[in-house]
Amino acid sequence: MKSILEVADLKKVYKTKESGYETTALNGISFEIEEGDFVAVMGESGSGKSTLLNLLAALDIPTEGKITLGGKELSGFTDKELSKFRRENLGFVFQEFNLLDNFTLRENISLPLVLSGIKREQADRRTEPISELLGIRKLLDKYPYQVSGGEKQRAAIARALITRPKLLLADEPTGALDSKNSDITMDSFQRINRDRGQTIVMVTHSAKAAASASKILMIKDGKIGNTIICAGKSPEQIEDEINISLRS
Repeated sequence: MKSILEVADLKKVYKTKESGYETTALNGISFEIEEGDFVAVMGESGSGKSTLLNLLAALDIPTEGKITLGGKELSGFTDKELSKFRRENLGFVFQEFNLLDNFTLRENISLPLVLSGIKREQADRRTEPISELLGIRKLLDKYPYQVSGGEKQRAAIARALITRPKLLLADEPTGALDSKNSDITMDSFQRINRDRGQTIVMVTHSAKAAASASKILMIKDGKIGNTIICAGKSPEQIEDEINISLRS
């Protein structure tokens, strides 16, 4: 498989202006992700996983190290070029959905295409198949306040995928959902990974959600500890490995 994301010796240090006190959030992280991977990033609060996601999303700048996505190093861009690159190559799914209440699900999903200048009719044509895949096609003309949290999250996933990004980044996508809708959401991630070959990096606190991935990176004190390979293992076995890693 072809490597799509390369992270080399990544370090992020935050420094307070007043005291000059330094906090190291990431301390020399390196890994590669191949096309079609579904990778979960786990760790306790303060371990550095959210910092890593922000750096991968080009929302923050590393203190040291390199991030290369699709053969392009992110540090080489101007702010304008970075915004364009993010828009064309990255999709985002958030814990709180971030849907617009005065837009239908159809309008929310197609919004990134409309903002990039694609005509409404063409945007609508691209909305249909991804909505069908995620099981929300019959809900497209409803508003966010008319559907469940799980259905909102699947609409948010569809919106993130509508631009056909190289990499889908998900930040605690089941954090605001009950167990039933969490399971449906993770089934949706597995489906788009399997059926569309979509590369996914997901940060999560949930061992059950992480068990849906093909690989889990465990972060502790700003470094990668264990890497758990999920193939051939039951969800229970994966959760046991996660719990052992968190305790070690």
